[in-house]
Amino acid sequence: MEGTDLDDDDESAESGKGKAPAAGPEGGDAAVQEEVVAVLKQAEEGKPVESMRLVGRQRRQLPEGFGRILGLRVLDVSRNQLEVIPDAIGGLDHLEELRLAANSLVSLPDTIGLLSKLKILNVSSNRLRALPDSIS
Repeated sequence: MEGTDLDDDDESAESGKGKAPAAGPEGGDAAVQEEVVAVLKQAEEGKPVESMRLVGRQRRQLPEGFGRILGLRVLDVSRNQLEVIPDAIGGLDHLEELRLAANSLVSLPDTIGLLSKLKILNVSSNRLRALPDSIS
């Protein structure tokens, strides 16, 4: 099954196959919101959305809408400026890989423990004081 991949990889952007458009770092948080809305629309239309990569985009926050992207298996928001991960992350029932490395996180939401299929969690290079009880 082919999924949608929002990736800022140059090769991916050139090929355009199975990929949704992605804004550059200058797009700010509004661009992330637009991307999430586009992905949510695809998911509502029954199109598979398996992977979303928003790496190195200088994002400070993620919209709560991330929790509604059903079927998402990979979420990579590494190398941003995230300080908080929304509680809605726990709604990603199919998530297997969550990459949050190199942000400014001081905590993770307790709802992260609801991700029963999660195999990879990368939270390196953050400011985490402790892991939530739900995963520790």
